[in-house]
Amino acid sequence: MKRARRALLPLLAVAAAAGAQAPPDSVPAAGIDPADVYRREVFRYQAGGRPDPFQPLIAGDEAGVRVRDLTLVSIIHNASSPRASSAVFQVAGDSSRVRLRTGQRLGTVTLLAIR
Repeated sequence: MKRARRALLPLLAVAAAAGAQAPPDSVPAAGIDPADVYRREVFRYQAGGRPDPFQPLIAGDEAGVRVRDLTLVSIIHNASSPRASSAVFQVAGDSSRVRLRTGQRLGTVTLLAIR
């Protein structure tokens, strides 16, 4: 163990004498050639027929029914079994009505509770 430490001391002295390089984000000191400064690698996204990773995967029309598309029409309450209660919704732009119980899904909407 002592030998390893003794071997490292000259290496540390040489490294200190050589001086440490400036971190990548630092500004070059006076007298240093800007070409010698470390530059970050820059990436550019080229689609080439691939989808853009920064755009949502599902477009607005493909997402299905959303909360803003629903109007609560009525609640059917079952006092003896609250889990059997249901809510009736009307979808915007459609005359049909949808009946949902707690935990059921409609498009992107999940009915969490009926109170």
